Amino acid sequence: MKNKKEEININRACLYLRFSDPKQVGGTSIAVQEKSCKDYCKAHDWKTVLVEKYEAVSAKTTNTKRVAELVEFCKRNKGKFEVLVVYKLDRFARDQHMHHYMRAELMKLGILLRSATESIDESAQGQLNEGILAALAQFDNAVKSERVKAALWRRVEEGMWPWHPPLGYMSIRQKDEKVKAHVPDPGLEQAIVDLFTSFSTGTVSQFDLSKEYAKKKLKNYKDRTIKFSPQSVNNILNNRYYMGILVHEDGRHIQGKHKAIIKPSLFEKCQYILHKKSNGTGGGQRLHDNPEFPLKPTLRCAVCKEPLTAQFSNSARGKKNPHYFCKNNKCKLFRKTYRRSKLENEFGIYLRQIKPTQEFVKRFQERFLDRYQARERDLKGEYLRKLGDVQKLEKELKFVVDQGKQGVLKGDTFKSAIEEAESKLSLAKLSLRETHGEEIDVQLLLAYAESFIQTIEKVWYDAPFEIKKKIQNFVLPGGVYITKTRGEYFFSNPQLGGLFQLINDFGADDSTVVTPQRIELWLPG
Repeated sequence: MKNKKEEININRACLYLRFSDPKQVGGTSIAVQEKSCKDYCKAHDWKTVLVEKYEAVSAKTTNTKRVAELVEFCKRNKGKFEVLVVYKLDRFARDQHMHHYMRAELMKLGILLRSATESIDESAQGQLNEGILAALAQFDNAVKSERVKAALWRRVEEGMWPWHPPLGYMSIRQKDEKVKAHVPDPGLEQAIVDLFTSFSTGTVSQFDLSKEYAKKKLKNYKDRTIKFSPQSVNNILNNRYYMGILVHEDGRHIQGKHKAIIKPSLFEKCQYILHKKSNGTGGGQRLHDNPEFPLKPTLRCAVCKEPLTAQFSNSARGKKNPHYFCKNNKCKLFRKTYRRSKLENEFGIYLRQIKPTQEFVKRFQERFLDRYQARERDLKGEYLRKLGDVQKLEKELKFVVDQGKQGVLKGDTFKSAIEEAESKLSLAKLSLRETHGEEIDVQLLLAYAESFIQTIEKVWYDAPFEIKKKIQNFVLPGGVYITKTRGEYFFSNPQLGGLFQLINDFGADDSTVVTPQRIELWLPG
């Protein structure tokens, strides 16, 4: 019995032409490919009946949709040609897996693949050549990508920014010229300087600047109106490019060859404000967010409900004493002070008292695991759905094979059904390959959460300033009220954080404990 490959008589050809660089559209590349492929067909006495052109589509992108479209094209034109001719195999696909999948699909349709510039056929040597060329195409594409990336970062090391310039600058490079240093955009340069200057005063927010500059309807050198969103304002204030510095991918700061429009002192002052280390005025000792007083964002006066402030006061001997106090001059606790060391020590004890009990935490873990396991398929999302599609198609293929063995499907009907089922299964597997399903170790996460909750006061004591603030906001999003009676500190909170409240609610459901809607604990220091 003859091999299927040997039964195919080639008389008609379809040319498959594609190029990935948009600059080549309408240029010589597509014409060169077409002429070479037609000459190849003519040399073999094949009639060119179809020419399929894919313009400005990258072969690097191995997505299922593009592959499915090409397979569908070949199915629609089945019987119109016997061979698909490409200029080079890397025009066909630049991924080995994709190449061999497409090759198999063509063979099922009775279509052979040929390259106008490379020696491939169905012989053992031809198949070896084809496999090597497909692997080389993938390797070449990866190497080129790495080389281009390395070349771009070498430009950065030379002080040149090879990508699009940030807002306020423009490129003066002409077509086909080498990279040139960007120059300030005349229409936006002063606006950028004014933006930095305004923010450095500490009196306006990024949101305020966004609204102000959006109203000005400023235009760049391309005559495009700039929206100045809050995010773009933040990007500007954080971009060292404006003071003449390029940031390498490895974090190094490199002096750029472009003109700086912001002085380093102005940039650093804005950075100081952005990171909330200072109010930017340069005067006074108070800080809006002072690491010396981590509880300042959280503490509230129990009488007037206003936030407390904090400062250092000088003793008669000149020693600085840190303390918190109520700044509301209409409150009866106005200027009533709370010594920092004692207050923060008592706050740690308070955290230990309000955290969920170990019994409640365990009960929450059990319920959470039950619900998670019940919804596991939903949580795995698309990966599991695609895996289910593959399993379903495998069963369908097995059913078709069984039907053939039983004689229900015969001849061309059986052959067609097998090819259709195999094609669907291959496409589904290809789609599954592009989706990565990752297992979540829920028990490990819950164990970590339990450890964090059970030791939260110790974690808070040892944490740096920024983490302390996050813990406070996590546990007490509405803050905590503080008062003092006869030297003893008393705390109360109107609202526990979502997770703490949830754990308490879960725990109370299966116990005799009743959790009130409003948790209000008054605890002696």
